[in-house]
Amino acid sequence: MKRLLIALFFISLIFAQATNLQVALRQFCEFLYNIVGEVAVLMILLSSIVYTGGQFFGAETRARANVWATNMLTGAIIGIVIIILLPGFLAAMVGGSYSGGCNFVIP
Repeated sequence: MKRLLIALFFISLIFAQATNLQVALRQFCEFLYNIVGEVAVLMILLSSIVYTGGQFFGAETRARANVWATNMLTGAIIGIVIIILLPGFLAAMVGGSYSGGCNFVIP
C-alpha cells in the first residue's frame, strides 16, 4: 500500500504541470492507455510462459503454475476492462461529456 501511494504521488507530480483540469485528465488518461496496454501484453505473454513451464514439473508445481498463469491472465483482462471504462468514468466524475478514447469535454 505504501508503494502504491508513493507511485501515485510521483504520477501526480507529472500531471501537476497542466494548466487546467481537462488537460490534466487527458494526459492522465493517455498515460494510463500507454502503460496498461504494454503491461497487459507483457502479463499475457508471461502467463503463457509460466503455464508452459509448469507443465514440465510434477503435479504440485504444475498446479501452482496454473494458478499463477490464471492470475496473470485475469489481471491483464481486468486492466484492459478498466482502461476501456476509464475515460467515460473520468468524464462522468467531473461532469463532462465523453466522445471516445481520451477525448472528453469538461464544461
